[in-house]
Amino acid sequence: GTIYLYFQSKEELYVSVFLRGLDILSNQFQQMKDRFETSGADELLRKARDIYYEFFIKYPEYFYINSLFYHGRIKDKINPDIWEATHEKAEECLKVVSEIFQKGISEGMFREVDCWKTAISFWGSATGVMMILEEEKDRKFINASQKEMLDYTLELLIEGLKK
Repeated sequence: GTIYLYFQSKEELYVSVFLRGLDILSNQFQQMKDRFETSGADELLRKARDIYYEFFIKYPEYFYINSLFYHGRIKDKINPDIWEATHEKAEECLKVVSEIFQKGISEGMFREVDCWKTAISFWGSATGVMMILEEEKDRKFINASQKEMLDYTLELLIEGLKK
């Protein structure tokens, strides 16, 4: 009962914990921006994929709280300040990915697209692939590992964006 002096609900507790995980992920994405001058957009996208996958492997508890975060039904159970802070951190990560797509367009590697929507598509696809293949029985059915499918998904995206 004491924990509920600090949090309105278990969902608020989960999202507050997830905010710490997002700090880790956001910092890694921000550090990747140092490579923008020396790396192509395709290479940066592969690095973004690797950061997200390593986060999934190293911090599975944060990653799975992430899935709770996307259920709109929990929003009413969470302090609006915590909800907003979590959205802001997630947006920081997505902005870096969006900037990578814009870099690819500016360099002539990618065709014109809505970079924000494309970043969200990348994020959603990566999240979905990692979550759907979490169970061994699912990996056997699909006959591929999470990493293999994540790599395949990103390469499809890159090829689809090329001019």
